[in-house]
Amino acid sequence: MATQLFVKLKGRRGENKVVFTDDENIQKVSFFALPIILPDKIIQFDAERKIEYDEWFYIEIDNEHSTMMDTFVNCSQNTADINTILADDYSKVETIFKIETTEDEKHQIIFQKITNANRIESKTLLLFVGDHPEIVKQDKSIDFSDRVDAYFDGENKIYFRNFSTIRSLFEGIEDYYREATDDEVQRITQNIMLQVNEGINVGVRNRKKIATILSDENIKLDDVNFQNKIREYAKKYPEISIETTQDGKYIINDNKDLEIFLALVGGRYYTSEITGEKMEAKAIEKLRTLTTNGQ
Repeated sequence: MATQLFVKLKGRRGENKVVFTDDENIQKVSFFALPIILPDKIIQFDAERKIEYDEWFYIEIDNEHSTMMDTFVNCSQNTADINTILADDYSKVETIFKIETTEDEKHQIIFQKITNANRIESKTLLLFVGDHPEIVKQDKSIDFSDRVDAYFDGENKIYFRNFSTIRSLFEGIEDYYREATDDEVQRITQNIMLQVNEGINVGVRNRKKIATILSDENIKLDDVNFQNKIREYAKKYPEISIETTQDGKYIINDNKDLEIFLALVGGRYYTSEITGEKMEAKAIEKLRTLTTNGQ
């Protein structure tokens, strides 16, 4: 297995530079290692969801975004054509990334984002070598830890914990965390099921929900049968505070009304089979079938 360490610099070019490729120095950064991600601790990215400390979001890279990782993967194949990092590059380092290439040419990559808080312009340290104190002055240094901000599995998934942390690292990744355009908002607000106040200014939170709904092929708001399912579903939850017209249209006066309607469309209201209480899921995830013992 070949292992290499690189940095990506800030700026329009986003140039990559070599840090280490030799085994001796790579061994010194062995603390920066591939994360252990358990199958039952991965969650498809949902901007509305909060995850636990041991959970990871993932994004599955589609064909449209297949080149997203190429700029990093290509580093491992063309090290002779890549410049080595210099002291003058210190202030421009945006991320440190480590590539591990397996015998079957699978390129797994881990990333750590570098911010101004990681940069050390000048610092004087009292160090102890054995029992002997020494004064050491550090200039142009980067505080580098074992933290993994993103992990590419070498196939088609990027794992991460905080989207805001990684959004500047990968070109095109914001497409997975986008807000609905004005045209897409109109597709919802002009739907026959709704009577919408013309003065409503759809907020960012609802725009994100609209984008998610419109990307779900199972949600067919223009289909009469689907519309009837929503109305029947809503009748089970009379506690929902959304008014309707005499002909059954949902009245949307503000963002709160729209949020309730979008929750209906997304099927976020449910009744607990344990307690019988009616509840709302603030985030949803489709269940995955887990296999055990090869079954």
